[in-house]
Amino acid sequence: EESRLYQSYINLQNEIIDARERQAIIQNARANKAVISAFRLMKARKLFREECQNAYEKRFDKKYHCYYYLNRRTGEVSWEKPKVFGNAGFDIEPTEEWIVMRDSQEFPYYYNSKTMKMCWEPPSDVDICQNTILYTWWKLHPFPSGQCFNFATKRSDEDELLYCEDCWNSQFRSS
Repeated sequence: EESRLYQSYINLQNEIIDARERQAIIQNARANKAVISAFRLMKARKLFREECQNAYEKRFDKKYHCYYYLNRRTGEVSWEKPKVFGNAGFDIEPTEEWIVMRDSQEFPYYYNSKTMKMCWEPPSDVDICQNTILYTWWKLHPFPSGQCFNFATKRSDEDELLYCEDCWNSQFRSS
């Protein structure tokens, strides 16, 4: 009788241990599933943001001095941040570029829309049109005609100098 009772006791302990092990296995599986789901969600959000960044471009408007969004695929333009970016802090980084702007007296200045830097003198890290008279325009009022404050976009094969689009067209297209 004692051996039967002892055997029942051992069987009951094994069942308790098995139930605890099953419970631990179930909890472990739930935890694994939660981690995998969170990882997949994070990965999907990252891929979605990359797709949005590839679909849209953030540009600076010289006339209104603010950013607008261009959908590269449809060509649609909007002053408001596209809804796909949500209300959170996620946005597109503007491209770092210098722009020639004009003040109220029509004097040119250079503005970087990403860093928000402004300067009267041409930035050292960009090419300036060959017809620009550097660092002297602000001393002369009114400034002489023929000066160019644009960035260079083309190099002449004849003289190896850099010109903006307008100066290039006036100097080489007319001849």
